[in-house]
Amino acid sequence: MNISEDDAIKFAENFLIENDLLPDDFKFYQTAKTTFNGDNIVGITVGFTREIDKHEVIGLSKITVSIDSEGIYKVVLAYSNYDKRIKMKTMSHDEFKKALYGDNVFWYVDEEITGHIKAE
Repeated sequence: MNISEDDAIKFAENFLIENDLLPDDFKFYQTAKTTFNGDNIVGITVGFTREIDKHEVIGLSKITVSIDSEGIYKVVLAYSNYDKRIKMKTMSHDEFKKALYGDNVFWYVDEEITGHIKAE
């Protein structure tokens, strides 16, 4: 593959902007390389994630662009829209847990029964 990681980021971002697919609150997050036989890079996926009021959005809120030697072969837009006219206080994950459950929260993973995270 003859595209550098930096060029892949620029290429993906320009494609999204030109096609009106990159909302203002999404920023570059990371790249992931796809390899063949451990060495030969055959693709790069460029990821973007959302920030609202300088807080990273937790949960499904991402855009990815996958690029191989022939160009872009997959674009994933996975996020919900929200009304920017409504003013809401944003908070960190820890602030949210405290607001929801108070100070006496113990988080643990119950692997034997359900494998899900529970709050008590």
